[in-house]
Amino acid sequence: MIGQGLWRRRLKQYDDVELVKRFQQSGNDAYFDELFERYHPLVFGLCLNLTAHREDSKDLTLSIFQKAYGVLPKTTIERFDHWLFTMTRHECFRFIRQQAKARTNLLRWQEAQKLEDGFMINEAFRRFWYTEEISQDKLLENGIADLTSPQQKCLNLFLYDYQSYQEIARTTGFSLREVKSHLQNGRLKLKRWIHQQQDSKNKLSK
Repeated sequence: MIGQGLWRRRLKQYDDVELVKRFQQSGNDAYFDELFERYHPLVFGLCLNLTAHREDSKDLTLSIFQKAYGVLPKTTIERFDHWLFTMTRHECFRFIRQQAKARTNLLRWQEAQKLEDGFMINEAFRRFWYTEEISQDKLLENGIADLTSPQQKCLNLFLYDYQSYQEIARTTGFSLREVKSHLQNGRLKLKRWIHQQQDSKNKLSK
């Protein structure tokens, strides 16, 4: 027990940088557990602020740390707190989008049920319904694949590894100016691509 107490006190003396480094090098969960103890109240608070739902925020907090546990060993970061809070915002916004989409689909289904008893779902309607079920994340993934290689690298690191501009520059070898250019041009092209897909889907549904 004394040894465990000394070990815990030693962990608390490490700063975030040292804990991340030791976790990445050794894979020892104790280092990540200390990061969890430090930051899970703050992550929960941010989730609660964004979602306004206590139980969902509890689930999101655990999900975020589970994702961080898997991503952190292979990610280069400067500040753990900045990286973690960026991930938290991304995951909360993703959750909010999914919740909004679920409500929209439920309303559409309820409206369909109000139609006359003789209504039959034809193949055109079925294709439209399944098209609506394609997630925004999948659309985003397909759009990124249509970008140039440098734009793909920068956007993937920015969106999925939650890296800052400086961290992307170090990871890719691009200059900071190049990173900003690839991100800006990639996001503009991605936005146009998504709008084109949505316009095409809307035309097919008419």
